[in-house]
Amino acid sequence: MAKKNYRKTTLEREQHNTAVKVRKMTDEQLCAFLDDIQRQSAEETAKKIIDDLTLMTVNRKNTIDHAIKSIRRMVEGMENEIE
Repeated sequence: MAKKNYRKTTLEREQHNTAVKVRKMTDEQLCAFLDDIQRQSAEETAKKIIDDLTLMTVNRKNTIDHAIKSIRRMVEGMENEIE
């Protein structure tokens, strides 16, 4: 038997509400929702890589700077394609 609503934790209620919202979406809304999640994930990953590489610039300045510039151009290109 399903857990009663009053026994659910705050996290379980939030997850349930999100699941209900997703189930009620049209195909178009669902695709937009998933594309947005994917875009955010790609941006966060790229930013983390740039931050990690920036920390390494102290020892290998030229190589790392070139890599950071290349990644930034790649990320900007991804952003332009999404828009």
